[in-house]
Amino acid sequence: MKQYQIDLLLLLAFAIIGCTFGLGFAQSHGNRPEDFSINYQRTAGSVPPPYYHEMRITISPSGEGEIELIPDHPAESVPRWTESFNVDAQTLDDIYGRMVAEEAFTRNWQVSSQPTLGAADERIQITANGQQTEIPSRIVRDQSRSKNTITKAIQALVPDSLWQSLKERHRLYSKERYPSGAQ
Repeated sequence: MKQYQIDLLLLLAFAIIGCTFGLGFAQSHGNRPEDFSINYQRTAGSVPPPYYHEMRITISPSGEGEIELIPDHPAESVPRWTESFNVDAQTLDDIYGRMVAEEAFTRNWQVSSQPTLGAADERIQITANGQQTEIPSRIVRDQSRSKNTITKAIQALVPDSLWQSLKERHRLYSKERYPSGAQ
């Protein structure tokens, strides 16, 4: 066999291996898996009423979204406002791609040993390809940029009109419940 034939066979073999690897990588990282879902939870931390709140945003694999806001420390007399919304397929693809770019699924998320007394508690759980990834609330400093990018992308899935409506309801609730302001 002549050298150019050997080179051609090697090139063909590398092309086949490269395509196989590339397709597998694209299926696991480039294309949004059918089970992709998001669960984001935030608790305001050590702030007095009327500033305290708890929030949850969930996105199902089909794009059905829900935001729940508790405008105070949870109690029987405190309302829970739940609103539904939809996220289109392209937007789900985009946020999945952003999470892949930020290494949400492959990064070893490290919990910070620094105390964060009074800080907000913010957790993210993502399901993709049958695996659940959790981004903890307190992470090391060099991972915070990625977590913040992911957090902002999740929050941006909620329509502005819902954010404004919930913000206004919280304002009215606080005005009625705490007329003299923070206690």
